[in-house]
Amino acid sequence: MKIVKKLMTALLGLVVVAAAVMIPNTAKAAGVTFTVHWNGSDWYFQRSTDSNWMQISSIDSVFADGDILVIDSLGDASAETCEVTITKRIGEACVANGVKGIINATVGVSKAYGASNGIIVINGNVDEVFASANGVIQVNGNVNVITTDYSAGNARYAVTGTVNKATAKINSETPDTYYAIPAGKMIPAADGIVWLADGQFSRTPVDGGSVINTPATTAPAGNANNQLDEVPKTGSFVFEISIVLLAAAAVFGVASAVVLRKKTR
Repeated sequence: MKIVKKLMTALLGLVVVAAAVMIPNTAKAAGVTFTVHWNGSDWYFQRSTDSNWMQISSIDSVFADGDILVIDSLGDASAETCEVTITKRIGEACVANGVKGIINATVGVSKAYGASNGIIVINGNVDEVFASANGVIQVNGNVNVITTDYSAGNARYAVTGTVNKATAKINSETPDTYYAIPAGKMIPAADGIVWLADGQFSRTPVDGGSVINTPATTAPAGNANNQLDEVPKTGSFVFEISIVLLAAAAVFGVASAVVLRKKTR
């Protein structure tokens, strides 16, 4: 009987070790990247998992929670505006290369930014916003954290909802961190500074957190130095835990058969 117990312990240990080894770090990797391009007459998208191009009208049907959305341009799309509605949580949203993109994010966005003179408007809540002079971003909703970069000039952004935490030029030319900014106040003036009155901010952290899946708070739509006036404001292998459980069950099944056979002798 002692031999059987030792055998069971050893086999179970092997199952646990095998499970730990077979579950890769990539199980928590970022989602699929959806790249949207203008082909001269319409917008099409391509997923990072295949080479097929599909019309933008079908993007929401294949988009999943946590996927990444990049609106870019293969050709001249400077006169065109790409508007897309996504009903799942967007892991990351970016508009680049002079494109104007409107993203109706009904569930929200985890991270958002504009790059290479892209103009991005998000109608919905965003957990993290990165703003710089390299692109323009407007959020018509609440933001958990906004971080700004002034290495290339004044950051170009506007938030019409509330902001839990902001690191930006607020009430001075020196970037600083402010908290609990009410709706419609996180909009820079022409000098790139957000001017807040007493009672419109906190200098210490307050209760906050993810704004995804919370009702969006909006104030009259503002813009980043009038640059949005022309834009309408409208893992590679995942190890199934069930396999581990089945393996463990098999181990105990074999051990039980051994014990039963021993008892019947």
